[in-house]
Amino acid sequence: AEMPSKKRLEENYAKHLYGKRILLVEDNKINQEVAKKILSHGGMSVVIAKNGEEALEKLDFGTYDLVLMDIQMPVKDGYDTTKEIRKNPEFAELPIIAMTANVLQGQKEKCLQAGMNDYIPKPIDITLLFQTIVHWIGDIENPERIKESAVEYEEKAILEHHNNNEVLLALKRLGNNKELFRKIQVKFYNNHRNDIGELRRSIAVGDFQNAERIAHTVKSVAALIGEREAVEAADVLEQMLRSESRQNREFLVSRLERILDKIFSSIATWYDDTEVSPALEIEGGNIYEILPLMEILAVLLKDNDIVAEEYIKDVIRYTKDPIFSDRLEKIRVLVDQYNFEEAWEILDKILGEIRESLKNGSNKQL
Repeated sequence: AEMPSKKRLEENYAKHLYGKRILLVEDNKINQEVAKKILSHGGMSVVIAKNGEEALEKLDFGTYDLVLMDIQMPVKDGYDTTKEIRKNPEFAELPIIAMTANVLQGQKEKCLQAGMNDYIPKPIDITLLFQTIVHWIGDIENPERIKESAVEYEEKAILEHHNNNEVLLALKRLGNNKELFRKIQVKFYNNHRNDIGELRRSIAVGDFQNAERIAHTVKSVAALIGEREAVEAADVLEQMLRSESRQNREFLVSRLERILDKIFSSIATWYDDTEVSPALEIEGGNIYEILPLMEILAVLLKDNDIVAEEYIKDVIRYTKDPIFSDRLEKIRVLVDQYNFEEAWEILDKILGEIRESLKNGSNKQL
């Protein structure tokens, strides 16, 4: 029988590992990048720790389903790190899988004695890697039941996990154009997947205003793609950051992080972020397809978010009407100058005109 391709293996296992959070403890940058790409394509969210000490810190502030532990690392090796983890009763059942190039006899036994659950030799065999992870945390009864085609899996990526009224409404706003919906999701993935890290950095230096802005932007953009759970979590976080006490900060940030990780993991199962981001090809400048992009742009401008640079380029590219195009080009120039307030005022007027024209039943082309 023909061996399945690496891409097909990742797609097939993804439905059993979707949304699982993996802590990858690895000091080699190349190994980090390769492992993260493979695991992400398998539907998992990956956080990297470059040594044992860093892994212990991340476990203190995050929730993980499984740890992939390199053995030979500086600062604190895999054995000592695992022993330290097992001292905490909270992590007694946390699966820890050893990864090592040392295949000497007795190596696996040494890993198990240190408190690890399993062992994968380097270089990593992708099939063995996925089989091992599925064995410990996969959401299936029988790991052999992997028959769904890549096409079927991609089609389900939107609605199977996001089968709720909010997403259906978001799709309706796009004329039920699932392809366009996927492309807007990619924009969300590319432009916002590092927001939690920036938010945490802002809190750490006491810049609560910027942290609040990030939470607000996530809330607003998530609403436009129908992610209600993210909207609600970001809203609570935003309100907390605006308050004087700012209690439960890490709990609320971690909660939003887990929700966003699931969203990004879902997108990562069918989108390869090493490829060129797909163009938002909107034939004829259909107003119902461009309007959501304009609304996202308005949110970003209101929040003084530099990500607006990416959205204004798309909006300009697909707007055919020269009356709008000239003003959108002016917005682009203002964004380049970081004059977000004036750019937002112009866009707000454009949006008002578009909504008025829709009420009057005028042409649906921009």
